[in-house]
Amino acid sequence: MYTMFFKNNRGNGWGGLCINGGYLVEFGYYEDSKLRTNLTDFVQWYYEGKLSKSGRADESMMSMYTSKESKEVTNLLIGYAPKKVSESITLACMGFRFKADGSVWVGTGNLSKMTGYYIHFRPDGCIDIGRFDDGYLRERMSLQELIDNYFGTHKINEDNLSAALFKNRSISSYQLERESERERYCDIEEPKVDFNYFTGEPNYSDDLPF
Repeated sequence: MYTMFFKNNRGNGWGGLCINGGYLVEFGYYEDSKLRTNLTDFVQWYYEGKLSKSGRADESMMSMYTSKESKEVTNLLIGYAPKKVSESITLACMGFRFKADGSVWVGTGNLSKMTGYYIHFRPDGCIDIGRFDDGYLRERMSLQELIDNYFGTHKINEDNLSAALFKNRSISSYQLERESERERYCDIEEPKVDFNYFTGEPNYSDDLPF
């Protein structure tokens, strides 16, 4: 299954989200239906570490949402839609949200109100990572900081006087498993800030005077 933005009947823009046999094998920037910039590593940790291990494999992985007025698609979700499991518990929306503006949001949170921790592949070719409030970036983070946020990994400051106490505390098998899995993603290249992945050049638009 390939998912990407189309223009002039060809794949142009973010996407190429290729899932084959349950594995994510491709994601990036497409031009004329050909992969120009491979950014699979930027999102594979989320697909493998969160989506695939969410215990929701029995649910549909594609949901389409349309505007009530125009009937056009406004949100295509590759992942899992919100799900109420009890009166007090609702599972959050998880996955890749392809928006009508040409952007892709990767992360877990509300279905339509982008508040939380996300990777935002912007329609202008740039990438923002961090904490968002209703679609606005409030705190920029590195990719590694975002991964730590999702995996719940806490690094110990060796210079801290209480560090020895934490190091000697017993760690559950679940924590050990998550720490071990987290190590797999320590060497991912960091996305460039203010860089246009469509053109391969620095983005100067934010510096223009109003």
